[in-house]
Amino acid sequence: MKAPGTAVIHEVPRRVRELLFVGPCSWVELGVSPADWPDCRVVEKTREADAMRYLASKAVDVVITSPQTSASRVMNIAQQAQRLQPGVRVIVLAPTLSAADIVSALK
Repeated sequence: MKAPGTAVIHEVPRRVRELLFVGPCSWVELGVSPADWPDCRVVEKTREADAMRYLASKAVDVVITSPQTSASRVMNIAQQAQRLQPGVRVIVLAPTLSAADIVSALK
């Protein structure tokens, strides 16, 4: 809404965010759906290699990993995503990880 006495010279459309989901996804299990992000374009890549090719060719704002992905694979995905697009946000969904799982993945 514009303030009284102001004129809109040029409205800039809001930029659509790009969200990349890597791995098998069950939106029902996650309790969310792509419709929950109306200003986002949600792209799903079940294979890690396909996701990396996508990251190499498209600007992505957020990468989300599947809770079914192992800790070591998640770390690899995060490192590759950062290499391909420095500053990209990576959200790791995990069912449960022990401290040993995390330490092992970081090695």
